[in-house]
Amino acid sequence: TRLTTVPLKTPTETSSISTTTSHDKSLTKTWQIIFHTANIPSSSFRLPQNSSIDATLKFSFISIDGKDETEQYEIEMKDFPQYFKSGQHDSFRTKLRNIGTPQKIRLILEITGNDDDDNDDSDDIKWQLDHIELIDPKTLSHYEFPCHQWIRPSQEKIFHLMKSESSQDEILRRTSKSTIDSKNSSSSTAAKKSSPKPTKTEPEKKTSRSSSSSLPSSYESPKRFEQFKNSVANPKRQVSTDS
Repeated sequence: TRLTTVPLKTPTETSSISTTTSHDKSLTKTWQIIFHTANIPSSSFRLPQNSSIDATLKFSFISIDGKDETEQYEIEMKDFPQYFKSGQHDSFRTKLRNIGTPQKIRLILEITGNDDDDNDDSDDIKWQLDHIELIDPKTLSHYEFPCHQWIRPSQEKIFHLMKSESSQDEILRRTSKSTIDSKNSSSSTAAKKSSPKPTKTEPEKKTSRSSSSSLPSSYESPKRFEQFKNSVANPKRQVSTDS
């Protein structure tokens, strides 16, 4: 399955809800959160057809000591029918209370609107999440939270920050390489368009300056010239022997 990246959205564009009540901007922090759905055919999130069920994805960040936690950020899944598909990277911009670099992410998928107990369609709702990526827009630091499990309704999950620094460096290196490759490809295309096509030049024809070729065919040599030519060709002298 081809990997696709969903363009970055702001909370207004995504209709996502943050329950923060603080009006002091210094106490809040903006993060870019990217959900990486597993790259297998059955991993996509789907709601049952012709159902009144609504699904809300809620998550919050937990501090390094585990004693502080942000407010919940909510994403109404029905508003994004083309998101959370197999192999996709779905990105959102969030603004939550600043607790420093999150060490854990608490996530839960809540289902509402299903009042028919005899036909519980929520049992068929699931979504396989590979990992969550956090990016600090100011420092461009990348943080990865491995998941590798199914997300089902009403099952709370807590994902821990990957501790390996080499893995964090690999995420940043992978992103930087993608940017560089894109720039090189654009430069190569521009160079091909601007470079002039080579023109084929015909070699100059050399002209002969021989006297025979420059004289008309009807030209006759003077008799004096013919006599001189013959004398040169036959240098014998006739000696008179008068007695």
